[in-house]
Amino acid sequence: MMHRLSDEELLKELSDRIDEKNSALFDLRMTTKRLEEVNRRLVESEALKGHFLSNIRNEINNPLAVIIATASEIASGHGRDPAACSALGDAIRGEAFNLDFQLRNIFCAAEIEAGEALPTPAQVDLRALVEGTVSSFAPLAAAKGLELRTRWEGDPGPGQPFVTDPAKLQLILANLLSNAVKFGGEGGAVRVKVARDAAGLRLSVEDQGIGIDPADQDVIFERFHQLEGGTAKGYPGHGLGLSVARALAELLGGTITVDSAAGRGSCFTARVPETRGAGGDDVFAVDGNEFFFDA
Repeated sequence: MMHRLSDEELLKELSDRIDEKNSALFDLRMTTKRLEEVNRRLVESEALKGHFLSNIRNEINNPLAVIIATASEIASGHGRDPAACSALGDAIRGEAFNLDFQLRNIFCAAEIEAGEALPTPAQVDLRALVEGTVSSFAPLAAAKGLELRTRWEGDPGPGQPFVTDPAKLQLILANLLSNAVKFGGEGGAVRVKVARDAAGLRLSVEDQGIGIDPADQDVIFERFHQLEGGTAKGYPGHGLGLSVARALAELLGGTITVDSAAGRGSCFTARVPETRGAGGDDVFAVDGNEFFFDA
């Protein structure tokens, strides 16, 4: 026997069904909105990737062209004196360093996107890693009349190794240094400050350059994004360095922050905790490239 709904029950049933329909419509609208946002980001990403590919072609082709042309000059002889050969050798070294740095960022970005950038901890000689990385940027800094200064809070010497992934830590510092040298004002200084405490390692790189408006301080960490774009941009690069640095810091359980304002320089600070209980106690690293294993 069928149960007949009372007027109150019928109204409640209709009200419940209307609420369900409205809830479904709301969910559909929110899903549509999210899909539109995803689509907008995909379109934007494709455009940025297009600019990136155009930029990276020049970033790779230009150093290669210089290396090939300079090597050809050396090979041709023409009775060049030792000083001229030394200058040509310095030019090759500088362009090779730049090319190697760009490629390391590209390969690292690809590994991060593929989920293959896994930490490989080792006992790191912090002083050797930091000073080696800073010295590798000395020729670029000298070309702009920049002074590189390093200050240590405490003395993390060889007797006190720091357990982390040395290659990733080195690339974090290299990208922060590259950014500081690139945007630092000519004739100024780039200051590197290193501190170690119970929370881990703190690396700060400060320049006296053009600075960054607070409104742009999140954008600069996005992949392929540069505040200057197009053929008229005044600075080299392809918009990967800071995004790679932040991704690597987060992969190591740390962070990167920036303190800056337009016209007053920038200070980027990477904080990285020590990797504990994840192996690496029997592996020693002098810098980001040399490893020794305890037998």
